[in-house]
Amino acid sequence: MRFSPLDLVTRSPARFALLASLLVAPALGAGLVLDDYFLATQLRDASGVRWAGLLDAFTFAYDVRGSRELGELPWWSDDTLRLRFLRPLAALTHVVDLWFPPWVAHVQSALWLALTNLAAARWYERLLGERAAAWAVCLFALAPGHLFAAAWIANRSALLATLFGIWALSSHDRARREGAHAWLAPILLFASLLCGELGISTFALLFAHACCLDERAGRFRALVPALVITLAWLVVHHALGYGAHASSMYLDPIAEPYAYVRGLATHLPLLAFSQWGFPIVGFAHLLAPAAMLWFALLAVAVMLCWLPSWRALWREDARARFALVAMALTYLPIAATAPHDRLTLLADVPAFALLGLILERARPPLRRWIGTRLAITTLLALASAASLQTQAAPSERAFASVGSRPVFVNPPSMFYTLFQRRIRQTRGEPPIDRVRALAPSVRALDVERLDARTLRLHLREPALPWFSPAWLMRTLDAFARRDPLRAGQVTLSDVAINVDDQVLDFRFTQPLEQLELLQWTGAWTPFVPPAVGERVHLPAGMP
Repeated sequence: MRFSPLDLVTRSPARFALLASLLVAPALGAGLVLDDYFLATQLRDASGVRWAGLLDAFTFAYDVRGSRELGELPWWSDDTLRLRFLRPLAALTHVVDLWFPPWVAHVQSALWLALTNLAAARWYERLLGERAAAWAVCLFALAPGHLFAAAWIANRSALLATLFGIWALSSHDRARREGAHAWLAPILLFASLLCGELGISTFALLFAHACCLDERAGRFRALVPALVITLAWLVVHHALGYGAHASSMYLDPIAEPYAYVRGLATHLPLLAFSQWGFPIVGFAHLLAPAAMLWFALLAVAVMLCWLPSWRALWREDARARFALVAMALTYLPIAATAPHDRLTLLADVPAFALLGLILERARPPLRRWIGTRLAITTLLALASAASLQTQAAPSERAFASVGSRPVFVNPPSMFYTLFQRRIRQTRGEPPIDRVRALAPSVRALDVERLDARTLRLHLREPALPWFSPAWLMRTLDAFARRDPLRAGQVTLSDVAINVDDQVLDFRFTQPLEQLELLQWTGAWTPFVPPAVGERVHLPAGMP
């Protein structure tokens, strides 16, 4: 009798799910990264915990004028930019982080990951047969995006929304099959929504359950409490000014239906391919826009190859129909933002259930491919857990030597400069009063001096490979507006900026020699402005 590693999972899926959570261990010493500093400053003030911060901990852009003045938003930010998310339950867990060193915060996230993996394993055992459940548990527990979500402290909201979402689905299933407490699922749905916008997918799971798995009378009537809670949350969310607007990284399906549908055309194939083919979506932002489109078309072709395996299964098996409908519905909320597999946790619940059912009756070549994929994703998961601080640490070291009012001429990443005030504030280091970053990331510059106080920047587009971290930097830069930068003027307290296509004039209130001008040469070094009427060339600052 042949033995396969899957037999170990079959014997105890829950135990395997818990053990797989240990893959996040390399992240325990990662410390704080980017948004982690932002959350810490939102939730703490001079007197201690700022409890009002529970409602605005995840407000990244709201007072555009004030944030632009401090340099926490780029000077080209859209005046109507809004990035404000209602996640009070997730914020409450970050309050606990304030009382302990960062490694404890990582341990907390690892525990939430373990509970999420365990909840998914229990659901798969309930829904699927032994073999299919074992495949689904492997795929879910070893997904790189799940490890990334646990490794990055600020992404804990996605873990929590997923955990409460799975519990809500399981509770609803028990209530309908066994007459258990019907009130518990709506409460867990509400908790999922309070953890993050990803919780909207929880209602999608409940709706798919009613459509495909629930055979009792009144199956849709049983969803009324969950529907009321979801609609009430949406109304309150909108009425209090939460949500995203005027950002290239987020789309509002209601206010911007055309842009949202256009985004679906690219995002959905990448998300599906990441689950069913190869976990590429975490690297999508390293691709040039044209390359991303080609990968989306490739994803469609790969998915079509699966269709013959689907047809008989979804006609015969209500569980497969549930998984397919739930997967399609849970894609819709996450496709409204830039694709990344750290956001697909709730969509992975039905997707891996369906894949488990297919693998249960699949031929050996397909199983061998999935086995190879699992080995690759395990390595990617470990890399995700270990990579956060490795990426951020060089940037943080580079900024350690700057003064209180730096002016960065050619930043390799505008995004990293926006966090410098918060990082210093969290660490108790000498404060930065304000930050100025003149050019968008990864642009070559011809810098001309017009007079004692004015610099003119001529932006040049460097030739970039189709796969490069530079594309990620540009994506992060673009979060602050959706439309191209229009001609006009932006006025800040210390500088007036005139925009004319690819020519930017910066007229400072002080002579240039009195400013802390810095250029990127692999580290921040002083920039000596040229003489009046002369210009110098600065190559693109590459990350």
